[in-house]
Amino acid sequence: MKSKNSIPFFITLISVTAAGPVAMQLYIPSVPAITKDFEVSLGVAQFAFSLSLITMAISMLFYGPLSDKYGRKQILIYGMILFITGSIVSLVSNSIYILIFGRIIQSIGGAGGLVISRAIVRDIYGPKNAARVLGTLITIFIAAPMIAVIIGGFISEYYGWRSVFVASFFIGILILILIIFFLPQLKNSKNQIQSFKSTYQAYFKLLKSPVFLGFSMQGAFAPGAFMSFMAIGPYLMIIELDRPPSEFGIYFGIVTLIFMIANYVGGKYSKPVGIEKMVFIGAIISVFAGISGLTLYLYFGLTVFLMFLIQTISSIGNGVAMPSSQIGAMNVNPSVSGTASGAAAFFQTIISALFAQTVSSINYDMALVLFLATLLAALGALSFGSIPILYKK
Repeated sequence: MKSKNSIPFFITLISVTAAGPVAMQLYIPSVPAITKDFEVSLGVAQFAFSLSLITMAISMLFYGPLSDKYGRKQILIYGMILFITGSIVSLVSNSIYILIFGRIIQSIGGAGGLVISRAIVRDIYGPKNAARVLGTLITIFIAAPMIAVIIGGFISEYYGWRSVFVASFFIGILILILIIFFLPQLKNSKNQIQSFKSTYQAYFKLLKSPVFLGFSMQGAFAPGAFMSFMAIGPYLMIIELDRPPSEFGIYFGIVTLIFMIANYVGGKYSKPVGIEKMVFIGAIISVFAGISGLTLYLYFGLTVFLMFLIQTISSIGNGVAMPSSQIGAMNVNPSVSGTASGAAAFFQTIISALFAQTVSSINYDMALVLFLATLLAALGALSFGSIPILYKK
Protein backbone atom coordinates (compact mmCIF):
# COMPACT_ATOMS: atom_id res chain seq x y z
CA MET A 1 0.00 0.00 0.00
CA LYS A 2 1.21 3.47 -0.80
CA SER A 3 2.04 5.44 2.30
CA LYS A 4 -0.97 7.22 3.69
CA ASN A 5 1.31 10.15 4.49
CA SER A 6 2.81 10.45 0.99
CA ILE A 7 2.31 13.68 -0.90
CA PRO A 8 1.18 11.93 -4.15
CA PHE A 9 -1.47 9.98 -2.21
CA PHE A 10 -2.86 13.11 -0.58
CA ILE A 11 -2.79 15.03 -3.88
CA THR A 12 -4.77 12.17 -5.42
CA LEU A 13 -7.39 12.38 -2.66
CA ILE A 14 -7.73 16.13 -3.15
CA SER A 15 -7.97 15.74 -6.92
CA VAL A 16 -10.70 13.10 -6.96
CA THR A 17 -12.69 15.10 -4.40
CA ALA A 18 -12.49 18.33 -6.36
CA ALA A 19 -13.02 16.96 -9.89
CA GLY A 20 -16.81 17.32 -9.99
CA PRO A 21 -17.09 20.75 -8.31
CA VAL A 22 -14.16 22.15 -10.30
CA ALA A 23 -15.76 21.09 -13.60
CA MET A 24 -19.02 22.68 -12.49
CA GLN A 25 -17.38 25.98 -11.55
CA LEU A 26 -15.26 26.08 -14.72
CA TYR A 27 -18.51 26.06 -16.68
CA ILE A 28 -20.22 29.02 -14.97
CA PRO A 29 -18.24 31.91 -16.58
CA SER A 30 -18.84 30.46 -20.05
CA VAL A 31 -22.67 30.50 -19.81
CA PRO A 32 -23.11 33.89 -21.59
CA ALA A 33 -20.93 32.76 -24.49
CA ILE A 34 -22.84 29.48 -24.75
CA THR A 35 -26.19 31.29 -24.91
CA LYS A 36 -24.88 33.42 -27.76
CA ASP A 37 -23.28 30.54 -29.66
CA PHE A 38 -26.31 28.25 -29.50
CA GLU A 39 -28.84 31.13 -29.62
CA VAL A 40 -30.70 30.02 -26.49
CA SER A 41 -31.93 31.86 -23.43
CA LEU A 42 -29.89 32.24 -20.28
CA GLY A 43 -32.36 29.98 -18.48
CA VAL A 44 -31.77 27.14 -20.93
CA ALA A 45 -27.98 27.44 -20.60
CA GLN A 46 -28.26 27.57 -16.81
CA PHE A 47 -30.36 24.40 -16.98
CA ALA A 48 -27.19 22.52 -17.86
CA PHE A 49 -25.74 23.66 -14.53
CA SER A 50 -28.86 22.87 -12.49
CA LEU A 51 -29.37 19.46 -14.09
CA SER A 52 -25.73 18.52 -13.55
CA LEU A 53 -26.06 19.40 -9.85
CA ILE A 54 -29.15 17.19 -9.50
CA THR A 55 -27.47 14.40 -11.45
CA MET A 56 -24.44 14.60 -9.21
CA ALA A 57 -26.59 14.37 -6.08
CA ILE A 58 -28.47 11.29 -7.31
CA SER A 59 -25.26 9.61 -8.50
CA MET A 60 -23.80 9.92 -5.02
CA LEU A 61 -26.39 7.42 -3.75
CA PHE A 62 -25.01 4.75 -6.07
CA TYR A 63 -21.27 5.35 -5.72
CA GLY A 64 -21.21 4.50 -2.02
CA PRO A 65 -22.75 1.02 -2.38
CA LEU A 66 -20.75 0.30 -5.55
CA SER A 67 -17.48 1.17 -3.80
CA ASP A 68 -18.44 -0.92 -0.76
CA LYS A 69 -19.08 -3.94 -2.98
CA TYR A 70 -16.43 -3.67 -5.71
CA GLY A 71 -13.73 -1.54 -4.09
CA ARG A 72 -12.91 2.16 -3.95
CA LYS A 73 -10.21 2.27 -6.61
CA GLN A 74 -12.06 0.37 -9.34
CA ILE A 75 -15.19 2.49 -9.08
CA LEU A 76 -13.14 5.71 -9.05
CA ILE A 77 -11.42 4.63 -12.26
CA TYR A 78 -14.74 3.95 -13.99
CA GLY A 79 -16.11 7.24 -12.70
CA MET A 80 -13.17 9.19 -14.05
CA ILE A 81 -13.55 7.51 -17.45
CA LEU A 82 -17.15 8.76 -17.49
CA PHE A 83 -15.92 12.23 -16.49
CA ILE A 84 -13.47 12.28 -19.41
CA THR A 85 -16.14 10.98 -21.81
CA GLY A 86 -18.56 13.70 -20.70
CA SER A 87 -15.89 16.33 -21.27
CA ILE A 88 -15.36 15.09 -24.84
CA VAL A 89 -19.10 15.04 -25.60
CA SER A 90 -19.46 18.60 -24.27
CA LEU A 91 -16.43 19.75 -26.24
CA VAL A 92 -17.73 18.53 -29.61
CA SER A 93 -21.41 19.37 -28.98
CA ASN A 94 -23.21 21.17 -31.80
CA SER A 95 -26.41 21.91 -29.86
CA ILE A 96 -27.34 22.89 -26.33
CA TYR A 97 -29.02 19.50 -25.84
CA ILE A 98 -25.88 17.54 -26.65
CA LEU A 99 -23.97 19.89 -24.35
CA ILE A 100 -26.45 19.18 -21.54
CA PHE A 101 -26.10 15.44 -22.21
CA GLY A 102 -22.32 15.75 -22.00
CA ARG A 103 -22.58 17.68 -18.74
CA ILE A 104 -24.80 14.94 -17.29
CA ILE A 105 -22.22 12.26 -18.14
CA GLN A 106 -19.46 14.46 -16.73
CA SER A 107 -21.40 15.00 -13.50
CA ILE A 108 -22.09 11.29 -13.04
CA GLY A 109 -18.38 10.62 -13.34
CA GLY A 110 -17.31 13.50 -11.10
CA ALA A 111 -19.73 12.57 -8.32
CA GLY A 112 -17.71 9.48 -7.41
CA GLY A 113 -14.79 11.37 -5.97
CA LEU A 114 -16.97 13.40 -3.61
CA VAL A 115 -18.28 10.22 -1.98
CA ILE A 116 -15.46 7.72 -2.25
CA SER A 117 -12.64 10.04 -1.11
CA ARG A 118 -14.38 10.48 2.25
CA ALA A 119 -14.80 6.73 2.60
CA ILE A 120 -11.11 6.21 1.75
CA VAL A 121 -10.11 8.63 4.50
CA ARG A 122 -12.31 6.68 6.92
CA ASP A 123 -10.86 3.35 5.74
CA ILE A 124 -7.21 4.36 6.01
CA TYR A 125 -7.07 6.70 8.99
CA GLY A 126 -9.75 5.13 11.16
CA PRO A 127 -12.61 6.78 13.06
CA LYS A 128 -10.39 8.65 15.53
CA ASN A 129 -8.06 10.41 13.08
CA ALA A 130 -10.29 10.64 10.02
CA ALA A 131 -11.97 13.92 10.98
CA ARG A 132 -8.59 15.66 11.31
CA VAL A 133 -7.47 14.46 7.89
CA LEU A 134 -10.84 15.19 6.32
CA GLY A 135 -10.73 18.72 7.72
CA THR A 136 -7.46 19.33 5.89
CA LEU A 137 -8.85 17.72 2.74
CA ILE A 138 -12.00 19.87 2.76
CA THR A 139 -9.98 23.02 3.47
CA ILE A 140 -8.01 22.56 0.27
CA PHE A 141 -11.03 21.27 -1.64
CA ILE A 142 -13.03 24.43 -0.87
CA ALA A 143 -10.38 26.60 -2.50
CA ALA A 144 -10.30 24.59 -5.74
CA PRO A 145 -13.74 25.56 -7.14
CA MET A 146 -13.11 29.22 -6.33
CA ILE A 147 -9.88 29.15 -8.29
CA ALA A 148 -11.72 27.26 -11.04
CA VAL A 149 -14.17 30.15 -11.50
CA ILE A 150 -11.27 32.54 -12.10
CA ILE A 151 -9.51 30.15 -14.48
CA GLY A 152 -12.78 29.35 -16.27
CA GLY A 153 -13.45 33.03 -16.85
CA PHE A 154 -9.96 33.60 -18.21
CA ILE A 155 -9.82 30.67 -20.64
CA SER A 156 -13.41 31.23 -21.78
CA GLU A 157 -12.71 34.90 -22.53
CA TYR A 158 -9.46 34.34 -24.40
CA TYR A 159 -9.91 30.89 -25.95
CA GLY A 160 -13.68 30.38 -26.19
CA TRP A 161 -16.11 28.34 -24.10
CA ARG A 162 -15.08 25.00 -25.62
CA SER A 163 -11.64 25.47 -24.07
CA VAL A 164 -13.32 24.92 -20.68
CA PHE A 165 -14.03 21.32 -21.67
CA VAL A 166 -10.53 20.90 -23.07
CA ALA A 167 -9.31 21.83 -19.59
CA SER A 168 -11.80 19.40 -18.02
CA PHE A 169 -10.58 16.64 -20.34
CA PHE A 170 -6.94 17.06 -19.35
CA ILE A 171 -7.89 17.39 -15.67
CA GLY A 172 -9.71 14.06 -15.96
CA ILE A 173 -6.73 12.38 -17.66
CA LEU A 174 -4.36 13.65 -14.96
CA ILE A 175 -6.62 12.48 -12.13
CA LEU A 176 -7.06 9.07 -13.77
CA ILE A 177 -3.27 8.66 -13.87
CA LEU A 178 -3.02 9.67 -10.21
CA ILE A 179 -5.71 7.14 -9.23
CA ILE A 180 -4.03 4.29 -11.10
CA PHE A 181 -0.53 4.89 -9.76
CA PHE A 182 -0.95 6.48 -6.33
CA LEU A 183 -4.23 5.27 -4.84
CA PRO A 184 -3.91 2.04 -2.82
CA GLN A 185 -6.09 -0.96 -3.58
CA LEU A 186 -8.07 -1.20 -0.37
CA LYS A 187 -9.25 -4.63 0.67
CA ASN A 188 -12.91 -5.08 1.48
CA SER A 189 -13.75 -5.77 5.09
CA LYS A 190 -14.96 -9.30 5.86
CA ASN A 191 -18.11 -7.71 7.16
CA GLN A 192 -18.80 -5.72 4.03
CA ILE A 193 -22.06 -6.37 2.27
CA GLN A 194 -22.15 -8.80 -0.64
CA SER A 195 -25.26 -7.88 -2.65
CA PHE A 196 -27.09 -4.83 -3.88
CA LYS A 197 -30.19 -5.98 -2.04
CA SER A 198 -28.32 -5.91 1.24
CA THR A 199 -26.69 -2.66 0.14
CA TYR A 200 -29.98 -0.84 -0.08
CA GLN A 201 -31.19 -2.57 3.04
CA ALA A 202 -28.16 -0.89 4.59
CA TYR A 203 -29.43 2.46 3.28
CA PHE A 204 -32.76 1.98 5.02
CA LYS A 205 -30.99 0.80 8.15
CA LEU A 206 -28.89 3.96 8.15
CA LEU A 207 -31.98 6.10 7.70
CA LYS A 208 -33.48 4.46 10.77
CA SER A 209 -30.43 5.40 12.84
CA PRO A 210 -30.98 8.64 14.80
CA VAL A 211 -27.22 9.14 15.09
CA PHE A 212 -26.69 8.86 11.32
CA LEU A 213 -29.56 11.24 10.63
CA GLY A 214 -28.21 13.61 13.26
CA PHE A 215 -24.73 13.81 11.75
CA SER A 216 -25.77 13.73 8.09
CA MET A 217 -28.65 16.20 8.35
CA GLN A 218 -26.60 18.60 10.46
CA GLY A 219 -24.04 18.51 7.67
CA ALA A 220 -26.83 19.08 5.15
CA PHE A 221 -28.54 22.05 6.82
CA ALA A 222 -25.42 23.95 7.91
CA PRO A 223 -24.27 24.86 4.35
CA GLY A 224 -27.78 26.16 3.59
CA ALA A 225 -26.80 29.58 4.92
CA PHE A 226 -23.77 29.76 2.63
CA MET A 227 -25.75 28.58 -0.41
CA SER A 228 -28.43 31.19 0.29
CA PHE A 229 -25.73 33.83 0.45
CA MET A 230 -24.23 32.59 -2.82
CA ALA A 231 -27.65 32.80 -4.48
CA ILE A 232 -28.67 36.36 -3.54
CA GLY A 233 -25.61 37.92 -1.86
CA PRO A 234 -24.20 39.29 -5.14
CA TYR A 235 -27.55 40.90 -5.98
CA LEU A 236 -27.81 42.56 -2.56
CA MET A 237 -24.23 43.79 -2.71
CA ILE A 238 -24.10 45.00 -6.30
CA ILE A 239 -27.70 46.07 -6.98
CA GLU A 240 -29.21 46.97 -3.60
CA LEU A 241 -26.06 48.45 -2.02
CA ASP A 242 -24.58 49.70 -5.32
CA ARG A 243 -21.09 48.32 -4.68
CA PRO A 244 -18.70 47.11 -7.40
CA PRO A 245 -18.39 43.37 -8.16
CA SER A 246 -14.69 43.51 -7.30
CA GLU A 247 -15.53 44.54 -3.74
CA PHE A 248 -17.87 41.58 -3.40
CA GLY A 249 -15.09 39.31 -4.61
CA ILE A 250 -12.68 40.64 -1.99
CA TYR A 251 -15.12 40.17 0.90
CA PHE A 252 -16.22 36.79 -0.39
CA GLY A 253 -12.60 35.69 -0.52
CA ILE A 254 -12.13 36.71 3.12
CA VAL A 255 -15.22 34.73 4.18
CA THR A 256 -14.00 31.69 2.29
CA LEU A 257 -10.54 31.94 3.85
CA ILE A 258 -12.02 32.10 7.34
CA PHE A 259 -14.24 29.11 6.54
CA MET A 260 -11.18 27.14 5.44
CA ILE A 261 -9.36 28.00 8.68
CA ALA A 262 -12.41 26.99 10.74
CA ASN A 263 -12.59 23.73 8.81
CA TYR A 264 -8.96 22.98 9.57
CA VAL A 265 -9.42 23.80 13.25
CA GLY A 266 -12.58 21.69 13.39
CA GLY A 267 -10.73 18.70 11.99
CA LYS A 268 -7.69 19.20 14.22
CA TYR A 269 -9.65 19.34 17.49
CA SER A 270 -12.25 16.71 16.64
CA LYS A 271 -10.24 13.95 18.30
CA PRO A 272 -9.48 15.62 21.68
CA VAL A 273 -12.88 17.30 21.95
CA GLY A 274 -15.02 14.60 20.35
CA ILE A 275 -16.95 14.70 17.09
CA GLU A 276 -20.34 14.97 18.82
CA LYS A 277 -19.28 18.06 20.75
CA MET A 278 -17.61 19.65 17.72
CA VAL A 279 -20.82 19.30 15.70
CA PHE A 280 -22.87 20.79 18.53
CA ILE A 281 -20.44 23.69 19.06
CA GLY A 282 -20.49 24.50 15.35
CA ALA A 283 -24.29 24.48 15.29
CA ILE A 284 -24.47 26.82 18.31
CA ILE A 285 -22.15 29.29 16.56
CA SER A 286 -24.35 29.18 13.46
CA VAL A 287 -27.51 29.84 15.49
CA PHE A 288 -25.81 32.80 17.15
CA ALA A 289 -25.03 34.15 13.68
CA GLY A 290 -28.62 33.64 12.52
CA ILE A 291 -30.25 35.33 15.52
CA SER A 292 -27.75 38.20 15.50
CA GLY A 293 -28.13 38.80 11.78
CA LEU A 294 -31.92 38.92 11.82
CA THR A 295 -32.02 41.15 14.92
CA LEU A 296 -29.42 43.62 13.68
CA TYR A 297 -31.04 43.82 10.24
CA LEU A 298 -34.46 44.59 11.70
CA TYR A 299 -32.97 47.37 13.85
CA PHE A 300 -30.33 48.89 11.57
CA GLY A 301 -31.10 47.72 8.05
CA LEU A 302 -28.76 46.18 5.51
CA THR A 303 -25.10 47.16 5.33
CA VAL A 304 -22.11 45.53 3.69
CA PHE A 305 -20.45 45.10 7.07
CA LEU A 306 -23.49 43.37 8.59
CA MET A 307 -24.01 41.02 5.66
CA PHE A 308 -20.43 39.79 5.60
CA LEU A 309 -20.01 39.77 9.39
CA ILE A 310 -22.96 37.41 9.81
CA GLN A 311 -21.84 35.25 6.91
CA THR A 312 -18.36 35.03 8.43
CA ILE A 313 -19.69 33.90 11.83
CA SER A 314 -22.03 31.42 10.15
CA SER A 315 -19.14 30.05 8.09
CA ILE A 316 -17.06 29.57 11.24
CA GLY A 317 -19.84 27.45 12.73
CA ASN A 318 -20.20 25.45 9.53
CA GLY A 319 -16.46 24.96 9.20
CA VAL A 320 -15.98 23.82 12.80
CA ALA A 321 -18.71 21.18 12.50
CA MET A 322 -18.25 19.89 8.95
CA PRO A 323 -15.35 17.40 9.34
CA SER A 324 -16.92 15.82 12.42
CA SER A 325 -20.42 15.60 10.95
CA GLN A 326 -19.13 13.79 7.86
CA ILE A 327 -16.97 11.33 9.77
CA GLY A 328 -19.69 10.81 12.36
CA ALA A 329 -22.14 9.75 9.64
CA MET A 330 -19.65 7.16 8.33
CA ASN A 331 -18.80 5.85 11.81
CA VAL A 332 -22.35 4.64 12.46
CA ASN A 333 -21.68 1.46 10.46
CA PRO A 334 -18.05 1.25 9.28
CA SER A 335 -18.76 -1.77 7.03
CA VAL A 336 -20.89 0.48 4.79
CA SER A 337 -18.94 3.72 5.17
CA GLY A 338 -19.14 4.32 1.41
CA THR A 339 -22.91 3.95 1.47
CA ALA A 340 -23.13 6.32 4.43
CA SER A 341 -20.88 8.84 2.70
CA GLY A 342 -23.07 8.73 -0.41
CA ALA A 343 -26.27 9.28 1.56
CA ALA A 344 -24.77 12.16 3.55
CA ALA A 345 -23.42 13.81 0.40
CA PHE A 346 -26.82 13.40 -1.29
CA PHE A 347 -28.63 15.12 1.60
CA GLN A 348 -26.11 17.97 1.63
CA THR A 349 -26.32 18.61 -2.10
CA ILE A 350 -30.12 18.45 -2.30
CA ILE A 351 -30.82 20.63 0.75
CA SER A 352 -28.19 23.18 -0.30
CA ALA A 353 -29.79 23.36 -3.75
CA LEU A 354 -33.24 23.79 -2.18
CA PHE A 355 -32.03 26.70 -0.05
CA ALA A 356 -30.40 28.41 -3.03
CA GLN A 357 -33.38 27.90 -5.33
CA THR A 358 -35.95 28.96 -2.73
CA VAL A 359 -34.31 32.21 -1.64
CA SER A 360 -33.68 33.28 -5.22
CA SER A 361 -37.34 32.68 -6.08
CA ILE A 362 -38.83 34.93 -3.38
CA ASN A 363 -39.32 38.47 -4.68
CA TYR A 364 -39.81 40.20 -1.35
CA ASP A 365 -37.24 41.99 0.83
CA MET A 366 -34.35 39.79 -0.26
CA ALA A 367 -32.15 40.90 2.64
CA LEU A 368 -34.79 39.71 5.11
CA VAL A 369 -35.06 36.46 3.16
CA LEU A 370 -31.29 35.98 3.43
CA PHE A 371 -31.17 36.48 7.20
CA LEU A 372 -34.23 34.28 7.72
CA ALA A 373 -32.63 31.54 5.61
CA THR A 374 -29.42 31.85 7.63
CA LEU A 375 -31.36 31.38 10.86
CA LEU A 376 -33.48 28.55 9.46
CA ALA A 377 -30.41 26.66 8.25
CA ALA A 378 -28.74 27.14 11.64
CA LEU A 379 -31.80 25.93 13.57
CA GLY A 380 -32.00 22.86 11.35
CA ALA A 381 -28.30 22.19 11.95
CA LEU A 382 -28.70 22.59 15.72
CA SER A 383 -31.79 20.39 15.87
CA PHE A 384 -30.09 17.50 14.11
CA GLY A 385 -26.66 18.24 15.59
CA SER A 386 -28.05 17.73 19.11
CA ILE A 387 -29.07 14.14 18.38
CA PRO A 388 -25.59 12.49 18.43
CA ILE A 389 -24.87 13.97 21.88
CA LEU A 390 -28.17 12.64 23.23
CA TYR A 391 -27.40 9.15 21.92
CA LYS A 392 -23.72 9.12 22.86
CA LYS A 393 -22.90 6.16 25.05
